[in-house]
Amino acid sequence: MDNSLIHRKNVIRELVEAGDHQLIFLPKYSPDLNDIERDFSALKRAIMYSPINTSRFGNYS
Repeated sequence: MDNSLIHRKNVIRELVEAGDHQLIFLPKYSPDLNDIERDFSALKRAIMYSPINTSRFGNYS
């Protein structure tokens, strides 16, 4: 799990442990272990290398 405040709540820990599981948290900053970081990186790269005055994601002007 990431280090979101909701994941740190005691009720979450109690629910997980009641199901005979163990919580394992990611390190404080671990973009290589977080899938959304790779998705955002790909999105930023696509926007950065798209031609000027065009949008691959629609016209929002």
